[in-house]
Amino acid sequence: MNLAGRLGAGTLRAIMATANVRELVEDPDWHPSMEGKSKSFLLALWHENLLVGGWAIGRFPNLHTLASDSDDGEIAAGIASSFGMEVLRGSSSRGGVKALKQIVDFARNRRDFSFAMTPDGPRGPRREMKGGLPYVASRCQMPIVCLGVACERGWRMNSWDRMQIPRPFCRVQLYYTAPVFPGADLCRKGLDDFSLFVESEVRRAQSQAEHMLERPCAKQRRISLAAIR
Repeated sequence: MNLAGRLGAGTLRAIMATANVRELVEDPDWHPSMEGKSKSFLLALWHENLLVGGWAIGRFPNLHTLASDSDDGEIAAGIASSFGMEVLRGSSSRGGVKALKQIVDFARNRRDFSFAMTPDGPRGPRREMKGGLPYVASRCQMPIVCLGVACERGWRMNSWDRMQIPRPFCRVQLYYTAPVFPGADLCRKGLDDFSLFVESEVRRAQSQAEHMLERPCAKQRRISLAAIR
């Protein structure tokens, strides 16, 4: 299963080598390939954007993600590790508290630690926030950067998340929001309110990416294959 994931990553890398990829970053101070080389943060993207999003953020240093212990998780781990991420194992739906504590421990004990998470994964509902990401942000006092991904005429899988797969020679738009900072040790209501706000930011990032795919902006920069490890 891990090998299947690695082969899939290789196929995606070949497709992306033909793509015209552009990104807009609201705050360059929090982008690892710009001014934010030594800053730790959490990155949120919808589950449907795992493939292209993983390809894009795999170049970031000290980036981690979570994969379950299932067969699907083994495929995901193969893909993520091929893109350059360090993979923590554990399910956010089964034994989720243990997985979240593992993430919190890593964040607190490592000087440079960034973590990518799909707030609507691993089983949906699609584009609906769950509480894990805001909890980690609050306990570790780490900001959240949201990523939106849009592919020109991309294929969609017949899955709960409608997984997005790019076509060869397509245009791809990435959109990174400015960081969202949590309050310290938020209470239950505070976490619920923060979750709603983060959900709105992930939705905004996705909406902006889709809009800018149709109407490119001069402030963007193009990503070359050489920039991706």
